[in-house]
Amino acid sequence: RDDAVAAAALAVGLAVLAALAGVAEATVAGRALGRAVAVGLAHAGGLDLAAGGASRGQLVVAQVTGLSGLTATLIVEIAGLTRALEAAATGILATLPLLALFQLAWGSRVAALSKIRTELERLLPELFGDASTVGLAVVSLAAGIGEELLFRGFLQAWLESLLGSFSGLVVASVIFGAAHPITGGYVVIAALMGGYLGVLWQASGNLLAPIVTHALYDLLVLWLLLRRKPG
Repeated sequence: RDDAVAAAALAVGLAVLAALAGVAEATVAGRALGRAVAVGLAHAGGLDLAAGGASRGQLVVAQVTGLSGLTATLIVEIAGLTRALEAAATGILATLPLLALFQLAWGSRVAALSKIRTELERLLPELFGDASTVGLAVVSLAAGIGEELLFRGFLQAWLESLLGSFSGLVVASVIFGAAHPITGGYVVIAALMGGYLGVLWQASGNLLAPIVTHALYDLLVLWLLLRRKPG
């Protein structure tokens, strides 16, 4: 009986560890595996106790303790979902200042901004004139995910590890601007936007925030410009 109790204790301990290991995995499969192992070991612990002639109370304790690992995974997953929703909300709110600045810049008579406006009015209908709203959403989402993974998730993270947070942010933002050579002025604006998105990532600690901001900004600006009459 003592051996059965020891085996049950080991089983439920492993159940908790397996659950935590599953939570630590970044993939859904990893978390699902953690849950499955937790449940399986919890039942194994209960069977060990039953085989050893344990009391009903000990059997219940084994089951509850083992299933606590499953509960832990669910709690952490809910917390992860909450963090994702918070990051998405942050990304949406962070889009508003960019849209306000876009509206101001679009109506400006500054020569560099007028040149950008002329180029965009020429390029965008050629590239996206026949695109539906869904098509624009797909393009915007692809740009938001792809560019943020590349420029913030990889490039900025790598540069920050080499140069420090501030210098890494600046260099990554300059490279981001240079990757958008529509006009000289547009390069500068894109670099500033890259800096804004980089700071947003640093402040939120979640790449989802700049992804949402980037994709939503692109979608709204494309939608507005493609439906705005030139001039």
